[in-house]
Order: sequence, then structure tokens, then C-alpha cells
Amino acid sequence: MRESEIKYILLNFLFLSCVFTQAQQPYALSLRNISELPDESIYSIHQDKKGLIWMATDEGLLQYDGFRYTSYKSEKQTSISGSNIKEDKFGRIWYQNFDGYLYYVSEGKLKHLRQNPPPGFISYGITDRYLFVVQKKGVDIFDLKSLKLIKTIFISIEKIESSAVLGQDIYLISDDIIYKIDECFNLVSNHFFVGKNLHIKYIFPYKNKLYVISKLNETKRLYFFDNQLNFIKSFPISKISQIQGSDVIDENIWLHTPQGTLIIDENGRDKTEKVLFPENSSSKVIKDYQDNYWFSSVNNGIYIVPDLEDKMYSLAPFYPKTFMKTREGYLSGTENGELIISDSTFGNKKILYSNKNKLPIYYLYYDKTDQNIIFSDNGFSVINEKKSATKHFDMALKEAVRLDQKYYAIAVSGFFGLLLNPNANEKEPSAWDDLFYKNRDKKEPQIAQLKKGLRAKSVAFLPERKQLIFATNVGTYSVHPNAEKELRRYSLPLYSNSLVTFENAIYLLDTKGNISRLKAGQKLDDMNVKWKIPVGNIRKMKCTDDKLILLSTNSVYSFSNEKLEKFNLPVKNSSIKDFWLEESSIILLNNENILTFSQKTQKNPKNIRFQIDHFLVNAISRDSRKFQEFNYNENNISVQFSVLEFVNNHPEVYYRINGNRWVLINKESRTVEFPSLSAGNYLIEFKLQDMVSDQKIQFEILLPFWKKWWFYLAVCSLSAALIFLYFRRQSKIMQQQIELLDEKLLLEKSLRKSVLVSIKSQMNPHFFYNALNTIQAYIFTNDKKRASNYLSKFSKLTRIILEMSEKEIISLSEELVAIELYLDLERMRFSDNFTYKISIDDNIDKDEVTFPPMLLQPYIENAVKHGLLHQRGAKYLHISFEQKKDLLYISVDDNGVGRKRAMELSAIKNKNHKSFSTQANEKRLEMLNKERSQKITVEITDQYDSDGKAAGTLVQLVIPIK
Repeated sequence: MRESEIKYILLNFLFLSCVFTQAQQPYALSLRNISELPDESIYSIHQDKKGLIWMATDEGLLQYDGFRYTSYKSEKQTSISGSNIKEDKFGRIWYQNFDGYLYYVSEGKLKHLRQNPPPGFISYGITDRYLFVVQKKGVDIFDLKSLKLIKTIFISIEKIESSAVLGQDIYLISDDIIYKIDECFNLVSNHFFVGKNLHIKYIFPYKNKLYVISKLNETKRLYFFDNQLNFIKSFPISKISQIQGSDVIDENIWLHTPQGTLIIDENGRDKTEKVLFPENSSSKVIKDYQDNYWFSSVNNGIYIVPDLEDKMYSLAPFYPKTFMKTREGYLSGTENGELIISDSTFGNKKILYSNKNKLPIYYLYYDKTDQNIIFSDNGFSVINEKKSATKHFDMALKEAVRLDQKYYAIAVSGFFGLLLNPNANEKEPSAWDDLFYKNRDKKEPQIAQLKKGLRAKSVAFLPERKQLIFATNVGTYSVHPNAEKELRRYSLPLYSNSLVTFENAIYLLDTKGNISRLKAGQKLDDMNVKWKIPVGNIRKMKCTDDKLILLSTNSVYSFSNEKLEKFNLPVKNSSIKDFWLEESSIILLNNENILTFSQKTQKNPKNIRFQIDHFLVNAISRDSRKFQEFNYNENNISVQFSVLEFVNNHPEVYYRINGNRWVLINKESRTVEFPSLSAGNYLIEFKLQDMVSDQKIQFEILLPFWKKWWFYLAVCSLSAALIFLYFRRQSKIMQQQIELLDEKLLLEKSLRKSVLVSIKSQMNPHFFYNALNTIQAYIFTNDKKRASNYLSKFSKLTRIILEMSEKEIISLSEELVAIELYLDLERMRFSDNFTYKISIDDNIDKDEVTFPPMLLQPYIENAVKHGLLHQRGAKYLHISFEQKKDLLYISVDDNGVGRKRAMELSAIKNKNHKSFSTQANEKRLEMLNKERSQKITVEITDQYDSDGKAAGTLVQLVIPIK
């Protein structure tokens, strides 16, 4: 924006007074902004003895604990909307729907009262002993404890208006007559309002008196009666045309209207300048145990006022972004580019400047000496003390500070430097002249750029030392008229976001939210440690004439004369745009309003109440107030609690077990779980902020029976007996194993012997004699070829037999070689009429199939020597191998003379002779089968022809194989 445009705007807006008479209101928090209020129509509100808030709404009866809402409904409700919430001495919460029917909360459920039909919505009464309920024929009186109807006071009722309880008596207005029913059920009346033509009258208790007001306020008066119904006085209440209800709080009368709440004393004097919250159709006000005021309405939900002395000022239609104190009042820069000045009550507002692009003003500096105003919008501008001239610069100014009558120091996005005061006489000397003229900008001669190519963020000045400190994105720099250097900490760059000068020192707020202090000739002091402020807790800082002000995440700190004071605020600091500190109040600027808080009321935080709602053991509710014992399997513990703090709804809650360290509970939870606790004594304590709660839980989880001493004794005794029996049995088993081992050794010895016997059977003298005779015969007949062939096979068979004697198992291929050699030798002894055949299934892997050696040979030998030897004619032997799963099926089939004839011939030749090889093989099979789960089986079958003559022998072996 050019200077000519600014002057044009100034001529149009300078000193144009725009007066807005929006009245101040107490600072209030809308409950809808604290939590998700289920309904905006609130007809009644009540805080019970525990501190819980109850609301009667269009959604029914709600309970609020500062964290969550609980809805109470009953199947027998004629409607759920209602009002008139009360609490009896038994802790039951009552409310009345708009049909006039009563409901109460007991044992966590909403129950209905069995009552006669009501005449409409008319308030009921509760005393220490009785419940008074208006019905169409009069008043029913119930025993409060049992809720049984004990008496009915009959009254002729045509138009019932209202009722109230004072002490132990109930008062009601019907047909312009005031009735009183005392605790002895005596009935008296007063006809004061007969003939006064008041539409509907409300009656309310006040101390030991009663007051009556009319709904339409026809007479514009409020009437007082004593507790005997004698008229005392009346006074005017002319400001109100309609009344919806009334409460007595702080000994004042609060009147609810469709346009807010009015507060008067017992003499009719206004306690507030204006009606509170005129946009609310007010229904009720309560004051909670923390001294917060709750304003309920039927159109805007609930407003919570922490303190009536705390004010909220609207600057509408302006929306300030920053402000500061000047001689004339408060200077504010707005979101839409206006610069306005307002009085100390933020009432009268005057526009000093407005940019036509409506760009926000985000920085203000007021020179108290020259009364110049420096501000940033689209660049930055300077308005002189007479508000008659403005100078604009197209630079993004971040901060400015006065050096002397001639110069300002400026921090700009792009450089830091000096600005020539527009009001100054350039010929007047200054200590900063050399530095200014040396670095003067040719395009903007009123500016000197001391260091370029960086983003300056803040500037502070120590006049006594003529020292400037600039905070930038690349570090912090110290500048004197004749020198410049970078400030470093531990040889590292020092990064700061904000700088202020206070009490001859410069305070630096770093990028992490920590404060440091730089004094002349001293090192940087860590002020967070000195002030005991949590690290990273400071968001903003500024200073007034006599105080340094710090804004933290949840408080405001004021520092002066080496003394720090803390003020807790009922407002979320994340919404604060700017702040100021007066002698008696803290002033904050949020999104739309100016807020003022009394320092006196904010110094000490109000108490926060912690209470245990439910103590659950395995999901079953137990009494948390007394020590209890639980079985070992009742060890899943859950504690549900409430933190009754309604302004700051996220206080820190901790727990600890048996005095160990405190554990922070998730702020979004109101339940803490202790699953699968081991046996032992437990003490669970809770801490709210820094205050340990007196509500604690003590219990013991008992040991399971198997961990008790008598069980250990029984187990030890039983174990000793079992150990004795075990070792006794093991001794027997070991003895048996020794016997088995001996038997096994004997068996192995016999097995080795049987192998030798098998070898012997193979290599017996008769076999050698026959073999040598055959070789000799070939030699005598000069058949050298056959003699050599026979001798070669005989030597090879002998060698194979000797090798097999050293092995426990052999492969089928090895067995076949020995069998073929043996049969070839035997065939050479026979004439050409002896043939044999060996058949093997294709699926048999001869090298993989294994079994004990010399197992098959004895049966082949018997077939040859005893069956085929005596057979006349063709002699035939067939050996077959077949595998099924892990079994090898072998058959030896000959067409010899049969076992019977062979035995006869053998007997003739050698009486009492039994085949040596057969005996050895039977013994060997017996020993082998002792070590096997699957046995080797042998089946020998005699074969006969169709004439019944012996036709050979069939031997079938089944061998388990690997």
C-alpha cells in the first residue's frame, strides 16, 4: 500500500468514532464446548451430595460427572421431558416429567412412584420425613423412607399454581389461596391474592420466609410472607415482563426470564448492572461446591461461570488479533485490518486506521515517549503521535523497540536493522549514527540493514549498556554501536523465539518453551529451574512497566523484584491471542472477546473432588469403603472413578499400589484395570494433581489352597511316599533290566553262535567234499574251463559267506549274489536237468531292502539237497520276492520229492539225523524274533499233484524290512 493511499484512508477514518454499547457479561464457559452436551434444552439442574450434576432435558434425566453423561430412563415413563430435580436424605434423585408424574433414581435405575393422577405439572415437596405430592383432590403424603401413602389432605383444587418446601412444611398456591401443611399435617391458608387478578403465581423459600412472584408480573412486584403466611412487604421488579422461575443463591434472589437472569437482594436492589446472558431463556442457576455458577437455559444449554467478578467484553463487530495499553486506553489490531482505540471498559471504540485489503494486523508497538504507533499488516506502517501522518514500508516487521529519540531497532523477515524515527531531526546526534549510515538502505533511506539473509524474529534493548539483542532463525546476535557478535551456549548457536527487556536484563524464550536470562557480565541463567516452572511450559512473554508476564500452558506468571506469582485461569490458553496484566486483573484476548480475571480470585486453584464410583471384582460390584477378602480367582480388579472438576475437565489423576511409584492414568479414561492380580494384601491409592485422595481401596486376595501350608505339608508327605514307591519300583525295574541285559547278552552270544552255525552249515565238510569232488571230476575229464569256472564261483561264495558273518544286516542284492552263486555251484553238480528261477517285483529296490544275513539260504539248501536231489527227471526251483509296504514276502518253491519222502530217504541213510542247518535256522529265528515287534514268520507247505503224489515243497517267509 502506498503512502498516498494510507493518507486517503486516514482522512476518511481518523477520529471517526464508532460507539458500540454492548454490555459486559461474566466470563462463561459453554458446557457444549467442554463436553458434548446431549441436549441444549435444560429445564432443571442440580448438584447432589457427591458432587455429580443432574440435568432434566428433552432427552430425559442425565447425570454428568465432568467427563461423561449417563442417561436414566424407565419403561413406565409417560414422557421423558421434565424438571424439578431434588435429592432426598437417602441420596435418591427425584425429577418430575411434564405430565406431573414422579420418578427417582435408586440403585442405579430410574423407578416410578405409584401415585394418584396429578392435576398437571406442579412441583412436589420433600422434607426429612415426608414426600408431598399434589393430586387432583388435594395433597398425598408419603413416608419418605418406604414411599407408602400415609395420608391425603383434601383441598378443593380448580387451578393449581405452584408449591415449595420451607423447613419441614409445604406451601402451595391454588386458586389465589396460599396453603400451608405442617409436619403434623395441619392445614392453614391465606387469601391475600384473591381479587388481584394475577395469572399464575410462583412461591419460593427465602431463609425463614417466602416470596411470591407472578409469571406475567402483572403488578411488577415481589411479595414477602413469613412462615405463618403473614404478609411482610413487597417491592417493585419493573425490569421484567415474564418470569420462568427463581433461585436463592448467596442470599440474593435470582429471577429467570426468557431474556436472561436478573439478580436482586431481599430489598429489590439490582446486584448486576444488566440482565445476565440476555440471549438465554433462563431456567435455573446453581452454585457448585467449587463456587462455579451454572446457568441452565431451554435454548442454549448450560453456561458455567467460575467467578462473577471475571468479565467478558465483546468488541463486535471488530475481531481483535492483538492489543496493548496506551495513554488513551487499549489499542487493538483486528483480523480485518482495523486499528481501533477503546476505553478501559472496552465500551467506546474509535477507528484509527483501516487497510482496504482487510489484511489482519498481527503486531503492535506503542512508543510511550513519542506516542508513535508501529504496526504490521501487509508490510509495516508508522503513525505519528498526532495520528496525522503515516509512513508505510513493504517489509514483514516482526518486532520493534525504541533506542533513543532518533532510532528504533527492528526485526524483519530478511534482516535486522535500524529505523529512523519519522518525528526525529536527522541532524540530531545519536550513538547509533555511524552504524545507521554505514548500512543505510538506498531504496528505503529511513532503514539500515545491519545483517541480511536471515529471518529476524525478536529484538530487545539494554539502554545502560547500549546493547541490542536480535533473535533469528540462525542464532542470537548482540549488537553495540561499534561491535557485533553471536551469542552462543556451550559453543552452540542459541535459538530464541522471543526477547524482552526487564529490570536491566534480557529474557530469552527459546524454541522449546524455556526461559533464560542474560545480565551484564553474567552467563545465561536457566530461569525454569530457578522459578521451578516445568521445562517447555512457557508459550509467550511480554512486559509492562513493572512486571514480566509469562503465559504457560495453563497459567499466567507475574515476575518482579525477584518474586514470581502464579495465576491459574479457567480458560484454555491455546485460544489466547494476546494478554496484559493490570494491577488488579489479568486481561486476555481470545478469538472474539476481551476477558478480565481478578488476580485475587485466581491466585489459588479451587479444590477438585475425586470419588470412587464402582469397585468391581470379576465385573461384580463390591463395597470399596471396607477391607475385604477375595478368593484367589477373584483377582480381576476394576475401579471406576469420577473427577468432579467442571472447568478444567482433564486434571491429572495418578494411582499407586502398596506405596510404590505413582502411575499417571490416561486423561481420556475414568477406569483403571488391575487384571490377574497375584495373592497378597493390596492398598490402592489415588492422587489428583498434587493432592492424595482420602478415598482408597484395601483388600486381600487369598492364596489358592495349593499354596497354603497344610497343602505343602500334604504334598511333601505324598511326594515322599511317591518317591519311596518310585525308587522301590525303579529298583525292581533296574533288576529286571539287568536280567534283561544278561538275557540280551546271552541272546547276542547265541545269535553270533547261530550265525557261525549257519556259516558252518554252508561250509560243512559234506559241501566241501562234494565241491572238491566236482572240481576233481572236471580235472580228470580234462574239462579245465568248467573246473576253473566252478573253482572261481566256489571261492567267491566262500568269501561272501565269510564277509556276511561280520554283518548284522545285508541288502537284498547281496543275498541274491550269494544265492545265485550257491545255486550255480549246485547246478553244475547236477546234470542239465536242474534249473532255477529268481523272480523279483519291479517295485523292490534291492539295495534299499535289508534283513539279517543267511536267513534264506537254509531253506534253499533243504530244497536242493533233500527235495531235488532225489527227484528223477527235471528238477526245478523257483524263488520269488514281493514287497507289500514294509514286509518282504519270499517263497521257495521246488518240485522235489517232498518232505515226507526226503525224511524217509534221510532216515535210511542216517538214522536219528535232523538237518543241522534247519536246527540252526530255527534257533536263530527264535532269537531274532525276541527283539522284534514284527516277527519273521515261516510257513512250509507240502504240495501234491492231482493223483495225490508229492509234488514238491513251498516255503513262504515274511520278513519285516527297513
